[in-house]
Amino acid sequence: MQTILIIEDDDIVLDLLDAQLSSSFNLLKATNILDGLNFLRNKNCDVIIVDLHVPKLEHGVEFLDIAIKEYQEKLKIVLTGFDDVIDAFSERKVYRLQKPYSMLDLMTLIKRALEMNEFYELKMLTEHLKEPPTSIDEFDSMTAVLEKRNTELSILKRIADIVLSVPDKEMYGEVLDVVLEITESDVGGFGYIEEKTGEFVEPSLTRHIWEKCQVEDKDIRFSVESFRKMPTWGRVFYNHEVSYSNSPLLQVPEGHIDINRALMVPIMFRGELIGIIAVANKEDDYSATDIEVMSSITNHIAPILNARLQRDGIRANDK
Repeated sequence: MQTILIIEDDDIVLDLLDAQLSSSFNLLKATNILDGLNFLRNKNCDVIIVDLHVPKLEHGVEFLDIAIKEYQEKLKIVLTGFDDVIDAFSERKVYRLQKPYSMLDLMTLIKRALEMNEFYELKMLTEHLKEPPTSIDEFDSMTAVLEKRNTELSILKRIADIVLSVPDKEMYGEVLDVVLEITESDVGGFGYIEEKTGEFVEPSLTRHIWEKCQVEDKDIRFSVESFRKMPTWGRVFYNHEVSYSNSPLLQVPEGHIDINRALMVPIMFRGELIGIIAVANKEDDYSATDIEVMSSITNHIAPILNARLQRDGIRANDK
């Protein structure tokens, strides 16, 4: 799990950030610069969130100097609450976010910062590959690691960019397009859990299989009760488990398209189900690799999706 260091002396802001980020990241929290510097030097931090507009942070500029000069290649910095002091860092590679900001805005910057760290890791691997390997097996192993990391980064970046930037409910269909491509699946679905009703809402359904589906009174909303009739879906909805089958699904509504193989993955945030991504009808069986890729995607987008659902009033903001 990636680590974020937060330097902020407002307890309410700290609690809010903890509620939003703790399920997806390891958080280190400091209320002054000295504690922050201690964390920085003794822990492996990926991102720092620093509020410069804090009276107690009289050494904020000095702290930034140290962080930028000594750790810039290893971590990225998100500045909030800045004022004229930011002029001293206008040419530095820091991410700036003026208060008040939305959680979606903050998640956007955190994801961008982490992507830059991923590129740094790939750069290090690439440079290491330039050194002569001691054996063919070592070369093949190093190359495989580099290719896998590069592919994973590319996939996650494509999907995160869509979730962060595509407006309204078009986002669900565009994310699903990428997932179907990656898993070589014919059909699928991506949707969210509506907090007030507990229903599963699947905006991507109209884009891919609406015309093919002949279910009477079809809808993009699925009640809690409907999942009791479909055990494969029920394991995701009720047990929050990855569910898959490489055999035809028999318990589907009359008029539903045939499902020969299926893979369904929950999107969890702070222990709660907030969405589901499902793919189906791949020519070959779904494998452990497919499950790993899908799980990586859902883990990556969970905090962004939660922030977006809160912004749109679908989920309540954490108190």
